[in-house]
Amino acid sequence: MLLTTSAVCFRKIFVQILPNKITPLNLYGLFVAPSGFGKTSIFKRVLQPLYDKNNALHQALNISGMSAVIPAKIFVEDITSERLAKVLAENNERICYLASEGRKFIDVVVGCYKDKATDETLLLKCFSGDSCDIERNNGQQIYLQNPLITTIIAVQPDKAMQLFKHKTLRDSGLLPRFLCIASQVEPQLLPADPIVLNSAIESKVHN
Repeated sequence: MLLTTSAVCFRKIFVQILPNKITPLNLYGLFVAPSGFGKTSIFKRVLQPLYDKNNALHQALNISGMSAVIPAKIFVEDITSERLAKVLAENNERICYLASEGRKFIDVVVGCYKDKATDETLLLKCFSGDSCDIERNNGQQIYLQNPLITTIIAVQPDKAMQLFKHKTLRDSGLLPRFLCIASQVEPQLLPADPIVLNSAIESKVHN
């Protein structure tokens, strides 16, 4: 529900957490669950209002005489980073990336379609709303002033591990931006005494 709330609110609402610091409400979420868990049915139940709104916008744009300024999309699912930049420019620099089967999302990020080079720059920019000036080889230029994306992605464990194993994605800061939810983990009460990490593990985390 937290991620769904973010998907609904991040387009227009910001929160002032300090006198000199304002943060957007967009989040990056990764839900890891095995095949047969019911990821698609969960997405439909939780995100149905977004699916309905997206369909309504598509229908409205097909009606003659509708204003071209109406955003054409609420979310995307299977898209390259090049096309994602254009979709942001066409939709007031706000878009959700929703996928109940996010294998293609991970393929794009780890560089399966880009000569094996990771492709996370736009996602990094769109987490915090950093301006982005993109120039393509074909001469196309896209300038994004304050782009924001909320991602809600579900994948199977094998695909999640492919993402987590990339040192470049860890070092770039993309992976730490994700809230990761594992379907096998049951909610538990916090212990009365704080948990102390093994010193070797703590050293690896910080380094």
